[in-house]
Amino acid sequence: KKEPQTVKQEKKPTSPITKEEEWVRKDFSSLSKEPAFLDYYRAIREKIKKSANRNKPLFFKPGEVCIFFVLDKGGNLRRLKIIDYRSSADPLLREVALRSVEEASPFPPFPKELKREQIAFNIIIAFEVH
Repeated sequence: KKEPQTVKQEKKPTSPITKEEEWVRKDFSSLSKEPAFLDYYRAIREKIKKSANRNKPLFFKPGEVCIFFVLDKGGNLRRLKIIDYRSSADPLLREVALRSVEEASPFPPFPKELKREQIAFNIIIAFEVH
C-alpha cells in the first residue's frame, strides 16, 4: 500500500509591517471614504510625480522606491523615510525619490473637511525606462 504524498508548500517570505505602515493603512481606510481626502491625495501625488520627472536621472536601472511621509494640516512635510523592504536598493533611485518629495513640498493645506492635525502617506515612485 502506497502512502499518500503530501506536497510541501513553501511559505513566501514576508516582511514585518512597520508601525508607520500600519498607521497609514488604518488612516487611509477611514479617510478614503471622504471625497475631500481623495482629491487632496491625488493633488499631492501629482505634485510629487512632476517633481520626480524633473529629478529623474538620465541613466538608471528601473526600480521602485516606497516612501513614507507625514504632512501637517498646513501641508508641511514633517517626516520622510524610505520603506526599505519595499524599495529598490539602488542608492541613486532612493536619493532621487527622497529629493522629489522634499522639492514637491510644501503641499497645499488640508481641506477644511479633513479635521486632522496630520496625515501619513505611503507612495511608490516607479522609475521606468521608456
